[in-house]
Amino acid sequence: MSAENSNLRRVRCFNHSEREATARCPVCQSHFCRECITENNGVMICARCLSKSKKLTIWSRNMRELIFLSFMFMFSFFIMWSIFYSVGHIFSLIPEKYHEGAFINHILTKALEPKD
Repeated sequence: MSAENSNLRRVRCFNHSEREATARCPVCQSHFCRECITENNGVMICARCLSKSKKLTIWSRNMRELIFLSFMFMFSFFIMWSIFYSVGHIFSLIPEKYHEGAFINHILTKALEPKD
């Protein structure tokens, strides 16, 4: 038991060799003093590993936003294409005589004819 205590007393902080280590980071397995380690979600973790995990969290959040925006763009494009396709299809169902203006000319000539 005394051999274990003497080993623990010799463990020094990874960043400050003159200080005793008080905890070990579960991610990188290095020992740190009280100033170098922090608690995050109930786990004692070093600042370096904490910043790496935050960068991954930010990256994953940005990736989710990118995927969401891409999906919204594709969905909006599909909706707009469907609207324009439907309007074009409706216009294609109109008989040709309306496209050429003959129908309008016929109506206008009747309206402009003098009535006896």
